[in-house]
Amino acid sequence: MNNVSTDLLLCMYLDGTLLKSDLLLASCSTILAQLLMAIQFSLWLFRAKAYLEERASKRVPLDVTYLSYPADLLDYIANEHERGHIAVALATASHRLLADRTFLS
Repeated sequence: MNNVSTDLLLCMYLDGTLLKSDLLLASCSTILAQLLMAIQFSLWLFRAKAYLEERASKRVPLDVTYLSYPADLLDYIANEHERGHIAVALATASHRLLADRTFLS
């Protein structure tokens, strides 16, 4: 394994940058597809966004293989990391349970 320099850190924002979509929207669409969850979901909407994100991330088996990642950006990150030029950090406002399911984690 290559030694990674700690001099440079590349922070990648997940929603809308690394992903062409948003983890919250992906989770919500999965929830809405499940008819039995729709009623409970509607009650979550009356709470804060953080509560909605937490509940969605705990209840939805989000399949990250369906998320859209820009290939050129993934190639850049992989190449720079392999060369030891950067460490990669994932930054997101999404709930940690969702972020931890992405391929970068």
